[in-house]
Amino acid sequence: MMTASSGLAALLLALALDANPALAQTAGQAPGSQQLAQSAPPARAMPAPKPPAAPTPGAQALEKFVRASAAPCQKEASGRCVDLGWAYADRDKNGTLSLAEVETIRDQIIAWNAWKGDTLTPRERANFNMGLWASNSVGINNLFASYDANGDGKLTKAELLADVRLDQRPLGQVLADEKSVNRQRFASRLGPLQKMAEVLMTPRPAGSPLPAPAAPRPQVQPLP
Repeated sequence: MMTASSGLAALLLALALDANPALAQTAGQAPGSQQLAQSAPPARAMPAPKPPAAPTPGAQALEKFVRASAAPCQKEASGRCVDLGWAYADRDKNGTLSLAEVETIRDQIIAWNAWKGDTLTPRERANFNMGLWASNSVGINNLFASYDANGDGKLTKAELLADVRLDQRPLGQVLADEKSVNRQRFASRLGPLQKMAEVLMTPRPAGSPLPAPAAPRPQVQPLP
């Protein structure tokens, strides 16, 4: 469900990664995720933890899915994880995803975060928040439309996986492999965030800093 985070090049899977702590930990190995965490501002002193919000039915349903899918997604072939996520999101069981179904998953993720967010590690929380920030910045409808190749208002599994090549490895390993994800095409779907995504997803040696932002060009005053 959207890791950037996680470097996931499929809308549903991006949402799933953001919601699933076990998957988010694996996705954190993807190129760009460590640089993203390093680019975050220094953490401030945290106040005393608040009592968790009462779970909504949607958050409870997502938690059940997270627990059921964690082991298969970590250990089995990537297609198995995709099938589990697809079956969960396809509420009317017609074999495609509508924008309303994707929005339902997004709303469940937000409710789940309000309930379980304090149980995440700092890296998982960063992946989660970056995924939601990116999807909100781009617009879930715009991201949906970028995958809807034939413009029929429905997503097929093939459309959703247009930027990912699955194989027998677990999904987290597939997504961390730059040869299995067309990162350039995925970044192009992010509209105004494209350049930032390209920088974050560029493989770099561990511990290397992000490139410094370009200095603004000086203003040239016209001659009188």
